[in-house]
Amino acid sequence: MLRVLFEKYQGRTVLEIINSENDDISSKFYQNIMDYLDIHAISERLLEQCSGGELQRFAITMILIKKADIYVIDEPCTFLDVQKRIKLAQLFRARALGFGSEKPCPVLVVEHDLAILDYISDVIQLFYGEPHEFGIISKPLTTRKGINTYLDGYLKTENIEFRETKYEFKISSSGRTWSNAKIFAQYGKISKTFESFNLNVDPGTIYASEILGIVGENGCGKSTFAKIIAGEYEPDIGSEFDGIPAIVSYKPQYISQNTSQSVRDFIIERTQNYNFSEEMLRVLYRPLGINDLFDNPLSSLSGGELQRVYICSCLAKKADLYLLDEPSAYLDVEERIHIGQIIRTITKRNNAVAICIEHDIQIADALIDRVLLFTGKPGIHGKTVGPLNKREGMNLFLETIDVSFRRDPKSGREQRLSGQLWGVSKNGPKKKKKF
Repeated sequence: MLRVLFEKYQGRTVLEIINSENDDISSKFYQNIMDYLDIHAISERLLEQCSGGELQRFAITMILIKKADIYVIDEPCTFLDVQKRIKLAQLFRARALGFGSEKPCPVLVVEHDLAILDYISDVIQLFYGEPHEFGIISKPLTTRKGINTYLDGYLKTENIEFRETKYEFKISSSGRTWSNAKIFAQYGKISKTFESFNLNVDPGTIYASEILGIVGENGCGKSTFAKIIAGEYEPDIGSEFDGIPAIVSYKPQYISQNTSQSVRDFIIERTQNYNFSEEMLRVLYRPLGINDLFDNPLSSLSGGELQRVYICSCLAKKADLYLLDEPSAYLDVEERIHIGQIIRTITKRNNAVAICIEHDIQIADALIDRVLLFTGKPGIHGKTVGPLNKREGMNLFLETIDVSFRRDPKSGREQRLSGQLWGVSKNGPKKKKKF
């Protein structure tokens, strides 16, 4: 699909393409699209020069500049950081209500990020059934009821149980203290300089048996830091970092299927691990559905299947540190919950440490013990804050994007109406950002 787009718009910049496809929407809404999706930053680039997140923003722009009676947008949050997801939700809201001279118009969004789904939605309809066999659509439900019903696996109004397992999120904010915890590794000041970007990392400590979450805006150096930790990038001369004295297993942000290998052979090659025992099937392969894909060529897999295979190939390796860059990308809600549980299970089972870069607030909140926050000016410079304890880190992170989430008292998930509040400052709760 990307190859088709690259060929269609060969030699034309992002701005030239958008202007040529514009259906003469109001100038005010056009400007809002450009501002909220930060198209200005990529306006002079060719499509093939854009990253996954930049291509996603371009694709959404191409939809919103068209005149339509309804907009149908499938998984718009893929590759986008939390800040961009919030902006995107606000943009969809503006379009639905009728921005400027534009008429009100419904927007139908398919999304797996529960926090953003809660933030954006007026009503929810659930899809359930048997994957690859059949699907059923529920009647419209209110946002809170719809999401909680999905987590329950039971449609009370229709008396249908579509899943035996009920999902809940832990309500604790990881009150574990770290002052006496065993140290796994420490790093001093780290810098990495590219032609148009530089990263500065302050000294930090990684503790034994913890899951450290990395959050922040795209283009601020999160993946660069991960590659330095994994040994794929050398830091600048003068950096106080000589590598992690441990076995590291790394799942990169961008994954490829340019191989004729079977899934089983791919996992064996990446992990040097031939362990497909009943225990490994139980704790890793079956929960992610990989056992049914062992004999399939990697080139035949869907995006979600490929992501699950890469995650399995990371966690199947016997390692001291598991480093996963955006593990929830391409995955549905149930798979994201499973991934979080499996990462914690494997980490504990191997007495290891995990570092996860994550943009899904709900999954990050449920998974991590502490937070390393990346800030700066995307694409120009990045710096770190922390690592911080979970509550302090999440509050600071949400403060930077000017939004707060409350915990649903029933499921423990983050939502916008009631319960315990993330984002509480010393001066009290912040008000919910209005659309």
